[in-house]
Amino acid sequence: MTFRPLEGWLLSNWKWASKHGLHVPKERYLEGEFFSMRTGKWCPADWWLEYFEVGQVTDWIRMDRLELDLNALLQSADSALPHFALPHLNELGVTEPSSLRPVAYDVNPRWAALEAELWPDLLGR
Repeated sequence: MTFRPLEGWLLSNWKWASKHGLHVPKERYLEGEFFSMRTGKWCPADWWLEYFEVGQVTDWIRMDRLELDLNALLQSADSALPHFALPHLNELGVTEPSSLRPVAYDVNPRWAALEAELWPDLLGR
């Protein structure tokens, strides 16, 4: 399963919603929520972890380390596979200054725990 830090995911989701004509307050995103088109209400980001049953996931590909993680996963399946170089078509990182509120992690404890596990070197987490 692919995964990225909460801030990057929320910002990307907010930009997607805005691009598609949804007038959603950025403040809700900065506090760790997103507007779910499936449910028609505001949900914590942890909702997706429940939806995709992340407890069943055994392999993770971090979006900011896509090439590294994908190659490690492929090599673990078959060490004879060549190293894949992926084209860098999109910037996957956050492109604007951080404004994520500390409460965003409080309302998304599963996301915070998973993020800490996958990025133990990430500053501030």
